[in-house]
Amino acid sequence: KENNPQLSKIFIAGEDVPPEMIGINDLINQINLKDYPPNYLEKFRPDPGDVCTVLPTGGTTGFPKAVPRTHESYINNCEYLARAWELNSLDNCLIMTPVGHNLAVVVGVVGCIFSCAKIVLLDSAQPEDFCDMVQREKITCTALVPVLVSRILSFEGSKNYDLSSLRMVYAGGSHSPAELVKKLKTKLGCQYVNGFGMCEGPVTQTRLYDPDPVIENTIGIPCCPYDDFKIMDEEGNILPPGKEGELVAKGPGVFTG
Repeated sequence: KENNPQLSKIFIAGEDVPPEMIGINDLINQINLKDYPPNYLEKFRPDPGDVCTVLPTGGTTGFPKAVPRTHESYINNCEYLARAWELNSLDNCLIMTPVGHNLAVVVGVVGCIFSCAKIVLLDSAQPEDFCDMVQREKITCTALVPVLVSRILSFEGSKNYDLSSLRMVYAGGSHSPAELVKKLKTKLGCQYVNGFGMCEGPVTQTRLYDPDPVIENTIGIPCCPYDDFKIMDEEGNILPPGKEGELVAKGPGVFTG
């Protein structure tokens, strides 16, 4: 608490509770369970169609926007994305992008809750801090933007840390060059998950079992099997692979608005 004066309360699990801190067991023992029948939480249950969060995004235009996400559509994104990059209860997931933004929330925080994985928060974007945290917490996965991946791979001091626990790195938010994907696999020996998504909902990514050319040159397939993606021209005609056009998407993971 001396190093973090902004903390007002600290809760301790276990019997050895230092002064000025609060024991979880003491709090539990104060509760009268008769006041909380089995259906107590029912009155707090939100409607699945209610807005649960409003996400900030600038997109490619740089113009600030706010995206309302409902419980049902956002949970859909979080659950299917967690399945797609195979998060599980043995993972220790490092989150060093802003928690208020979509990448950290949909890929990391809520995905870890669904998967019972451990969440480790890092309030630094410095490569040495990343390496130190991976070594200390035996981090197995992390969600980053490509520029952070590049910065970590260019950090000469990484050879002084044990990063062998890392099994996969998810990268999204901007284009991942093929050379960056190759460099990560060569230098860190873990899998690159090439992802695409937006606050508005559609999310795709490569899978751990995809061959290298797919991971290096594509953003995989939709995370949710019920989402539908198409590329169309100005007249609304569906374009074949390799042709540039406008991305259109629909499905349960797309936002309401």
